[in-house]
Amino acid sequence: MKKRYIVLMHIIIWLLLFIVVNNFIIVLGELLNKPHSNLDIKTYIKTFSITMGFVIPFYTGYIVTSLYQRKIKKSILFMVVLAICIVMPIVLYLVAIGSLIRLIDNIVYMISFQAVFFIIGVSFRSLFGWIEQRKLNDKLKEENLRSELTLLRSQLNPHFLFNTLNNIDTLIGFDQAKASDALIKLSSIMRYMLYQNKTDKVPFTKELLYIENYIELEKLRFKNPAFLNFSINCVNRDILIQSMIFIPFIENAFKHSVDSDIENGIVIRFNCDNNKIIFSCKNVYSVDETDKDGVHGIGLSTVKRRLKLMYPDRHRLQITTSDNRFNVELEIDI
Repeated sequence: MKKRYIVLMHIIIWLLLFIVVNNFIIVLGELLNKPHSNLDIKTYIKTFSITMGFVIPFYTGYIVTSLYQRKIKKSILFMVVLAICIVMPIVLYLVAIGSLIRLIDNIVYMISFQAVFFIIGVSFRSLFGWIEQRKLNDKLKEENLRSELTLLRSQLNPHFLFNTLNNIDTLIGFDQAKASDALIKLSSIMRYMLYQNKTDKVPFTKELLYIENYIELEKLRFKNPAFLNFSINCVNRDILIQSMIFIPFIENAFKHSVDSDIENGIVIRFNCDNNKIIFSCKNVYSVDETDKDGVHGIGLSTVKRRLKLMYPDRHRLQITTSDNRFNVELEIDI
């Protein structure tokens, strides 16, 4: 359900409750020989105060449940509940009734009502959270099924395979040891994609090994060693991550880079801070060549969707272009 419909539903429900409370006050006043007019401003103030006495506990439970799911400190949540769900309704009750003595007489009755609406708010948020999680899981399964073949095709594209085999064939003639090492790396890449990539998460160290092998094979095409600047600064490499998150950005960097004679034509960095991975990939590209290539950026949209599904609210992706340089900054909270 779209958010605007949910908001509209909430507004309608509380308006109906406001009308019910207002009519109840008028009827009760007539029974007690204290008639109230539905046009009297005092009646509306009393109605509003009583209604807010229901609204505040409800949304306190609703919001606190959401914050609790995000692992906010429990002590802070307790103070928020105590301040909003108890103190505020007491103030509103005093405004509506105007008598401290009557408040004390009805304190148990009043707190019971607050507790009921607080529990209803918690229940609503929990129900919506469960529905959202079910939809997210279903969408993730569907996305994984649809993207599996796409990933296998894109992560080892025919151009890369053709160029690598051609480079290995050239190496065999004058450096058989280097050619053998390249074949081992290519075999490792294919094995990783066919077998390791079938699981939801993989050790970060294996993902890095896959990326390192890929980069080493791409470097066979370049005679200038200063063209690529690649570094890894990660102590903890045993964390689990979703596979094939970084490689599309790296593939695009090699695919669209030009002028391999320059320094730092491609800059790739991995930095790890506790359970956070910070990845950056920058490459120089030609606007004219990119415009000719209608497939520039293919795979990036898939990665964005996967990040939203697999790391919701736990990643930051920024893609920018400036001075013929394509910049990717990705931060993932594992």
